[in-house]
Amino acid sequence: TKDSEWYRANKDNPDLVAEGLQIAEDALLGAATNVHVQAQACKDRNKGDAVKQVECRKMYADAADLYEKYLTVYPNSKKTYEFSEYYADALYYAGKLPEAIKAYTAVRDSALDNKYQEEAAMMIIKSYEDTIEQMKADKKLEDPPIPDEKNTKPPVTPLAMPEVYQKFAASLDWFVKHLPHNPRVPDLRYAAAVLQLRYRNWPESRRRLQEVADLSCATKPEAGFKAYEAILATYFIDFSIEDEEAKDCALGKLLMVADQFGESACGKSPKATDYIARFNTIKSTVKAAVITKRLTLALENEEKGTNKQLTQCREVGGIAIVTGTAPAPGAAPGATPAAGGASKVSTEVDIG
Repeated sequence: TKDSEWYRANKDNPDLVAEGLQIAEDALLGAATNVHVQAQACKDRNKGDAVKQVECRKMYADAADLYEKYLTVYPNSKKTYEFSEYYADALYYAGKLPEAIKAYTAVRDSALDNKYQEEAAMMIIKSYEDTIEQMKADKKLEDPPIPDEKNTKPPVTPLAMPEVYQKFAASLDWFVKHLPHNPRVPDLRYAAAVLQLRYRNWPESRRRLQEVADLSCATKPEAGFKAYEAILATYFIDFSIEDEEAKDCALGKLLMVADQFGESACGKSPKATDYIARFNTIKSTVKAAVITKRLTLALENEEKGTNKQLTQCREVGGIAIVTGTAPAPGAAPGATPAAGGASKVSTEVDIG
């Protein structure tokens, strides 16, 4: 290097200095790649041998140290980008996941080239997955269950998402945004949505699940079916609340999602028969529940001489949709109901 005695002694001979520096650079790079190759051979040769794999990881760590030294001493080398990727790989297989994530991120975001961008972006995701699995094994992290009507009660508030999951989610979002044509994108988009669902972030999980459905139904309806199922599950949970207004809001959302499914590419898929039947059951069940409420309250009013009204959602709830008093499609919030509808829901049961 330029700090060595040899350099100071020969600095007036530029050709000799250039040759010497090149030899030193090649020697360091050769040492790093040689140890890396040996580490790869060790890993492949000793699959299933936990003790030997520890030795292999140590070799990868040695290779990473040499790559780091090379990148520090020769930051402007034409080989910097390529060997930055090798450095990240060596760190990953050495088990140094935080350092590997940082190194892969540098490659992914590098302005020098994008040859390894896609690979680095995927390895960031994999490194977070490995980190999460290790944290679970060490009892430092526990996933909340996928919400359902048994394990989640309304009103639902988001759970605090651990930092490692926040970073994992960010890595998924980066991949989806910057590499939209990669075949893994649909699965990664769905994984990010489910992560929000696990942590009970209703608005964000619903937005993401709807995006999954919108983008998947035409080409991969099975993914769209799963997304719609998950959205429905959140509204069924909301429906179990005791507050009558909130319950009616959830009913309205259930009906709207069911109708939306029927109009979507998912609903028109030949594979949607069972889902269509279920969604129709949901709609008929909701309508029956509203009619039963109207009947019960009408009988009470007649018996007691009262004039009680059904408690409704301030937006568009199930009662308004079933009774035809919801605003016309496309109307502004708070608009007058469509022609023929009543501004208040009568508890009188229609005859005939």
